[in-house]
Amino acid sequence: MKSESARIIYDEHIRADRPHVHGSQLVSKALPQVNPQTLKEFRAKLIPRKFILDTINICNANCVFCAYQYNADPKTIMSLEMVQETVKQITELHPNAFISLTPTVGDPLIDPDIFKKVKICKELGVKRVQFYTNAILLKKRLPELLNSELDNLEISVSDLNSESYLKIFRSTKYDDVIQGISLLLKELFSSGKTLPVKINFRSPLSLAQIQESDDFKNFILPWITDFIHFSDTTTFDNWTGLIVQNDLPPGMKLAQDTKRIEMKPCSRLVDVQILANGDVRLCGCRMGKSANDDLVVGNLLQESLRDIWYSDKVGRIWENFLYQLYPKSCLNCSYYDAIDHRPDRHLQFQDE
Repeated sequence: MKSESARIIYDEHIRADRPHVHGSQLVSKALPQVNPQTLKEFRAKLIPRKFILDTINICNANCVFCAYQYNADPKTIMSLEMVQETVKQITELHPNAFISLTPTVGDPLIDPDIFKKVKICKELGVKRVQFYTNAILLKKRLPELLNSELDNLEISVSDLNSESYLKIFRSTKYDDVIQGISLLLKELFSSGKTLPVKINFRSPLSLAQIQESDDFKNFILPWITDFIHFSDTTTFDNWTGLIVQNDLPPGMKLAQDTKRIEMKPCSRLVDVQILANGDVRLCGCRMGKSANDDLVVGNLLQESLRDIWYSDKVGRIWENFLYQLYPKSCLNCSYYDAIDHRPDRHLQFQDE
């Protein structure tokens, strides 16, 4: 059913279907005064909810706002066996975990086995599986996508014209992208499938301006349903200092450095990233030139995920924020969020 309400800015957390309390409530309850002991007690009860599987670190775009252009890591694809073991341990730690198959840098649709990995997640009981894509390969892989059990699909694209796309994504595949998006929406519209799709426009233009473009009206507007959502991004983070204002086209702004609030860890330390080799890394949202940095806290082939999460190494990273002794990877990051500043970032405790 076509819906005008689908034009609203989309909140990725609106479909959280598990018990939760907002982080601000939990921190005020568990950490009335932040000190090493209360932080230790808080962390001992906390269960990570979001897990990012770095299924592939290869991309077919070279976006001006992304650190992929500087990434020095060997190109890897996570094996099906590693996915199986990783998801098994995730569900043992948190039966209601949310799993993202979005690489920090890379595009999941390049992975030939990405939909087998979605299937593994669902077979092991994961209730919500999603990933982000630049949609370059969307048309090619559309039948697999439509037959998968993916719970959410998110698409990153520029404003809808080939010149902007070339400047921002530095790719000549705009026609493939817009055709792929249009075919996906048309198939969902015609079939009545209820796969939620979020399209995030990354450009100097606002969402209202993009909706007035010819390609939006011709390729997207006819197929909008209640499950299609849009957002715009005009301000971009600095990827730990790698991206500077001069990297961005006019109208796209670099975020100002976020002041780190004394004695409060970053909320992104609650997220857990698993690399292709089994390394466990905190954050998963951003990194510098390599994911093999000082936020790596263990390896699933050597320790269990539970033991790693509650380890002294993780505890020291958290506690060091109390003394403004930040990991090197966090020093210049503009993505910092105090753990009680994001009302949409849910935390969950073992005794809930």
